[in-house]
Amino acid sequence: MGVSRFYLRGEFDLATVPAMRERLRRLIDSSPDDLIVDCYDLTFLDAAAIKVMVEVQQTLSEQHRTIQLANVHPFIARLLTLCELYDVLGVSPVADPLASLQQL
Repeated sequence: MGVSRFYLRGEFDLATVPAMRERLRRLIDSSPDDLIVDCYDLTFLDAAAIKVMVEVQQTLSEQHRTIQLANVHPFIARLLTLCELYDVLGVSPVADPLASLQQL
């Protein structure tokens, strides 16, 4: 088993949830791999998007697969910590948060 990488860019919110949920579902259904969701270019995440990430984690867990959120910016990591999802979603912070904030 390998790893599939899914890139989130821009805002992941109520308006984009349906399309993202469908893209993630297709990826999960088409591959036996674990999933890395790269959040480097993610600028916003709301409760609806967090729900999708939890649903993905539950689906993968039922299939003995894992999810990891990679390159998570500090403000998103803080939100996931407050929701007690930091470890559940396998959060991996941006290697150099100051460098990533300069790009915003």
